[in-house]
Order: sequence, then structure tokens, then C-alpha cells
Amino acid sequence: MAARTEQTVLNIHGLVRERIITGHYAPEEPLSQLPIAEELGVSRTPVREAFRLLEQEGLLIAEHNKRFRVASFSPADLEDLYVLRIAVESAAIRLSVPQIEEENLTVLRSYIEAMDAAIATGSYDAWRDPHHAFHELLLIHAGYRARSSARDLSVHAERYRYAVTLPESPISWAQSHQDHWDLFDSASKHDGDRASQQISLHYGRVALSYLSFSAPLYDPRMLRVTLDSVDASSELSSGWSRKPRYS
Repeated sequence: MAARTEQTVLNIHGLVRERIITGHYAPEEPLSQLPIAEELGVSRTPVREAFRLLEQEGLLIAEHNKRFRVASFSPADLEDLYVLRIAVESAAIRLSVPQIEEENLTVLRSYIEAMDAAIATGSYDAWRDPHHAFHELLLIHAGYRARSSARDLSVHAERYRYAVTLPESPISWAQSHQDHWDLFDSASKHDGDRASQQISLHYGRVALSYLSFSAPLYDPRMLRVTLDSVDASSELSSGWSRKPRYS
């Protein structure tokens, strides 16, 4: 019974999480446990537990009256998110890439080929899963905490991709395509330092692109300082496109 209850909580957590990420539930939208419990035919207890997990992830905010609302968006939050992604993944990939095995490289290539096939059809849904898998596999030899943190930050970045990128058409895929092949090249050469700089450039470019589109007057000072610290700012000093790109 306990295992069944835990699985129910995880199923509800996954469903509500996906709805938050994809914008089905809008930022700042109040969420009530009862409608979800009625929709799924369960009691409010597993829904409450799922909400607590989402609160721990920062996707839901608990109100003083025991209600919840979806976490908001802001330029400062977006900047903070990508500063953390750069800090965590640039270190993790530097440690992981030198240890990448040949079989990992084969799988990494298959993920990029799947992304390229999705790009050819303009299908974000087909691109999303191999993209996540590609970035996770690059960190396979990093520590558990680094990989867990990178995964959580990626979830929050996914919300911004849906909010900022997907409503725009046409979407530019070219830089994403090049960035991922460059990362694969570094992995195939076991060059952790180069991969570290590339992931910083990749995320820095994406964050600046999102900010220039959604908040053009916002000054991303923390992001610039972070990019300076990894010697990546010079690559972006000529300016950045206002067309959002997938990260």
C-alpha cells in the first residue's frame, strides 16, 4: 500500500510538473488540490504531497493560507538560473568529459542525430527528449550532487524555453545545432577544458538571447561577471541575437 501511494504521488508530481513547465499552468496562477484530486480520482493527500515536492523544486510557492501558486517569471530569475547552470555544468563537464567512454560517444552521437532529425521537421517535442539526454550523458562522470543540480536547473530552464521561445516563429535552430556538435567534438577528444568553455558559451548565448527578447532594458550584470570568470565573455562581446534559441 505504501509503495502504491508513493507511486501515486510521483505520478501526480510528474503530471503537474509537466503542466507547469509547458505553461498549461501560467506563472502566478493559483493551484488548488481539490480539482486535481477530482480529475485524477484520488484523495487530496497524494496531491498535497506532490505539491510539496514541487515546492521543494521551486516550481510552486506555498501561500500563508495553505494554498499554492505557480512560481513567477522575471528577468532576474532567468539570469540567476543561467548563472547557476554555467557554474554547475562548466565544472561538472570539465570533470566528466575526460572520462567519457567510446560507448557513451556512440550514444551522444545518436542523440544529436535525433535532434537534427527533429530540427529538419521543426518538431520541438521530438527534439526535447534527446536534448535532455545528451546534456545528462555529458555529465555522467560528474558527482551525484552536480548531476542532480544540473537536472533541476534544466527543468526551470525548460519553463523559459516554452514561455520565451516556442511562441515565436520561425525558430532559429542553427546555433543549437552547431553548439551540440562542438560539444560532441570536445567529448570525443576528451577535452574537458574546451567542453567547459563551450557549455558556458552555449548557456550564456541562450540566456542573453532570452533576455534581449523578453526584457531588452534589463542589465545582466551577474551573467557578464560569470562569463568573464570562465573566459567566455569575449566570444559574446560583439553582441547577441534577439532571436531566442533552444538551450
